[in-house]
Amino acid sequence: MYVILGCGSVGFNAARLLKSRDEDLLIIDRSKKRVEDLRDAGYTAVTGDMENLEPFRPEFERASAFLILSSNMEANLAGLKHLRKEYAQAFVVVRAIDPVSAEAFEKAGADRVITPSDVIARSVLRELTEFEVRRTAGALISILRAAKSVAIFLQSNPDPDALGSGLALKAICEHLGAKATLYYGGAIGHQENRAFVNLLDIQLVQVGPRDDVHDVVAQHDCVALVEASLPGKNNVLPLDVTPDVVFDHHIVEEEDIKARFHDVRQEIGATSTILTQYLKQLDVPVDAKLAVALLYGIRTDTKSFSRDVTPADMEAATFLSSHADPELLEKIETPPMSAETVDTLGKAIRNREQYGSFILTSVDFIRDRDTLPQAADFLLKLEGVNTVVAFGIVEDVIHLSARTNDVRVNLGEALEKAFGKQNAGGHAKMAGGQIRLGIFGDVDEKEALLRLARDAVRKQVLNVLGLEERAKREEE
Repeated sequence: MYVILGCGSVGFNAARLLKSRDEDLLIIDRSKKRVEDLRDAGYTAVTGDMENLEPFRPEFERASAFLILSSNMEANLAGLKHLRKEYAQAFVVVRAIDPVSAEAFEKAGADRVITPSDVIARSVLRELTEFEVRRTAGALISILRAAKSVAIFLQSNPDPDALGSGLALKAICEHLGAKATLYYGGAIGHQENRAFVNLLDIQLVQVGPRDDVHDVVAQHDCVALVEASLPGKNNVLPLDVTPDVVFDHHIVEEEDIKARFHDVRQEIGATSTILTQYLKQLDVPVDAKLAVALLYGIRTDTKSFSRDVTPADMEAATFLSSHADPELLEKIETPPMSAETVDTLGKAIRNREQYGSFILTSVDFIRDRDTLPQAADFLLKLEGVNTVVAFGIVEDVIHLSARTNDVRVNLGEALEKAFGKQNAGGHAKMAGGQIRLGIFGDVDEKEALLRLARDAVRKQVLNVLGLEERAKREEE
């Protein structure tokens, strides 16, 4: 049961929405006339004062959440203090009118504080976003409708956000009458990603560095790039190919994007969120598998809505949740851990170098580069650690995966500075890179190659993070 305390215009609108969902609802208001009007309208309403809520204890015992929504801030504070004292575990939402009252409610223990002006501002922003999507959707439609076939290139070693976004763009293409094929470079090694592809039956075509991607491009009328913005940067698209369509949410200079159409929003938590907006705008049917793909993509890139999440991500997730198959989602989230993942975690722990709260670790030679971010995530959980850079060698490429909880560190900028814009980058809290070994890759002795890679990565990373002097002191 939900309890609304104070039922003016804000409270009544909340009550109306809850009633439309057939929620069990109790309204308490000090105005007898208002209570009578609410009863006449079919609501369960009683007269009461937030200064004295004790008479309602039997009803409150059944409540799952309380909404304190009156325009009287003193009364709201009194009601909040009573609920916090008597029902410490209850979820309480309180209406504030300004920053001062909002701060008072937060200090008094409100779970959520809502300021109507902020709600209006967010609503305006949402309307503007929808307008922008409507406006840009026209340009996207004109490109896709003119194509008979579309090649959708995903970021190399595609993660769930890339896979879900690519699947959504394919659905949009087919809705508009164009055949679409998903291409990717690298491998799908992470056990969750393999389960993701297998359970959702995602049809993908792998293209390797030795394949002539130009031939693939020539077979299609239109080329799209998803979860990457620049050809050749974490994708197999050749540098001399200009994509027609780009969807991404990673940090990139907009003037560097040469596509005919691009929607790159760095402030959004996941590219899957952006594609979900287009699905809704274009009225593309969203089945259970597509909904799971996009929802899991958002959850993965926002670390279950705990990192870089925005209202747009939450809104997209809410929409997708109503279409998704929960059993299918659970199967993707709980795959068995592979033996190689366990081995990689062991190497990451054994080879770690710690400098204060920073860890640099090598996992040596690996076959599955998707075990690398798992190692970085694992080490970030260690007590006293707030930044991790893990790296390993796959064939002739050094792969890096970095994670941080330190607001002073921008990993995307740091790795880009250390290894070049074409080789590395990402977000402030999560970044990665791929550096080709070049002539060093021809070294016959693996241990010698490993030492060269370790020394090169170590020098560059410690330098950009300002830790080289500390490392020298600890070596002495």
